[in-house]
Amino acid sequence: MNNESQVINLSEFELFSLLSHVSPSTVIGFQNPVSGRSTEDVFPLIQEATFSLVDKDLITFNSDNQIKIEGRLECFIRTISDPQHTILVAFRQNGSKENIIRSFHFCSPLAISLARIDDITYALEEIKEKDEIISYALQPFNSKMFWAPGTEPLYFSQASVTAMQQALENNAMEEAQKHLASAEGDEQARTHLWTTLQNTLINFSFITFYDRKDASRKYVDGLSIIADDRYIWVFEICDGKKSRVSASKITLKTLREKILGKIPSMK
Repeated sequence: MNNESQVINLSEFELFSLLSHVSPSTVIGFQNPVSGRSTEDVFPLIQEATFSLVDKDLITFNSDNQIKIEGRLECFIRTISDPQHTILVAFRQNGSKENIIRSFHFCSPLAISLARIDDITYALEEIKEKDEIISYALQPFNSKMFWAPGTEPLYFSQASVTAMQQALENNAMEEAQKHLASAEGDEQARTHLWTTLQNTLINFSFITFYDRKDASRKYVDGLSIIADDRYIWVFEICDGKKSRVSASKITLKTLREKILGKIPSMK
């Protein structure tokens, strides 16, 4: 493999095999491919993945028959397996039940993207600039023209937002409307939000897991966003106790600024 390569494609079992050699904690954005399989089923798949990695010159065996991961790839694997910070981006469009997921892992000086590119393949890509993350995150919104906000935010309890989302997923519209009615704010804003909830074209989340290596400092922050053909709505925590949530209509420019504010330093 060319050591200058910035993108490495691996099968899910190749990636699982590599991660097993660095004893990772949970890798956000990677679905364990052996979950629910018997040992008898898993062993030949891991063995095949190992042979494939050897054929690609991505791993070698030392004199003690221990696996050595190729230098650049080893840096990528160690970054996603033990990052300082992680971003999880997930979205679905036009009523789809399937989330498109991509995660970004930061461990100075590297930032590595992990994305599933088909049913069995993941791509590891080095990220050089914050704009690369922003460009990816804004892709679902770029082909649309959104209206100016025009109303003040609504304010919910965290419990009300969660209950409203669950009611919508269960198609319990009357129950969802009751939770919407509990929001503080003007009636026009509630009407506009209800229209977007019923006609959602984009359902998007951007979640940052900060300071994962430090149990005393780690925390999670993020944005939950929905959009129809008129408005972008962002839901975000608006108090220190994480019990109060604001729902605001925003422009695409404001969304970009909010996403930028959730990206850790890349220095």
